[in-house]
Amino acid sequence: MEAQAARPLFKTIGFVFGLFCLLMTYASGVRLYEHVLGGLSVPQHGMSLLLDIGGNVLLLGVSCFGVIAVLLIGRRGLDGVVGNWPYVLPAVLVAVFCATIAATLGARRMTWVLPAASLFGLIGLWAGWSVLRQHGLPITARVSDMLSIGVQI
Repeated sequence: MEAQAARPLFKTIGFVFGLFCLLMTYASGVRLYEHVLGGLSVPQHGMSLLLDIGGNVLLLGVSCFGVIAVLLIGRRGLDGVVGNWPYVLPAVLVAVFCATIAATLGARRMTWVLPAASLFGLIGLWAGWSVLRQHGLPITARVSDMLSIGVQI
C-alpha cells in the first residue's frame, strides 16, 4: 500500500480510536464519580474497594492519554511524538492500555484492572529491555537510537 493511499485509512483509524478513548473517558469518569459519592448499590470493603477505585482512576488516565496521543500524533506524526522517548516506554504504554481495556471490557470488574495492567506493563518492559540487551544498548536508549541502528519498531 502506498503512503498516499494509506493516509486516509490511518486518519480514519485514529479518529475511531479517539472516539473510543473519549467514550471510555466518559464511562470511567461517571463510574469514578459514583464511587466518590458512594452511590454504588453494592457495598464493597477494604482491598476490593481500593482496587475498584484504582482501576477506575487508571482507566480514566489511560483513556485521557489515548485522546491526547491521537491529537499529538495527528498533529506532529508518530516520529515527532515518540522519537525522543525511551525505547521501552511505547511498549509499556501499549501493554498497559491493552490490559486496562481488556480487563474493563472482558471481566467487567474493575478490581482486575490494576493487577492486569501491572502484569502486562512488566511484560512490555521486559520485552523492550531484552531487545535493547540484544543490541548492546542500555535501558535508557531512545527510540531514535534504535531507529538509527536500523531496527524496526
